[in-house]
Amino acid sequence: MQPLQRISLAEQKFLLDGVAQGLRSDGRGLFDCRRVTFELGPIPTATGSCRLRAGETDLLVTVKADISKPSPLCPDSGQFQVAVECASSV
Repeated sequence: MQPLQRISLAEQKFLLDGVAQGLRSDGRGLFDCRRVTFELGPIPTATGSCRLRAGETDLLVTVKADISKPSPLCPDSGQFQVAVECASSV
């Protein structure tokens, strides 16, 4: 786990000044919402997948599951793997 990173005093001032003026760094007003879309199954080869888009943010999640025979050396043991990939969308 990464240690908690605090923002600098200059970043704090920038954000608080924006709130006081009713602005956000992306140009939206304080109560302006981003358009959100949600799509199920965009990756047909995955066991399950979904895509969430909120403004400029794009999140893609997939799950792949396979059932296989245990190894003859360990007939009572199974296998479970988890992989996480993160990529910037900028």
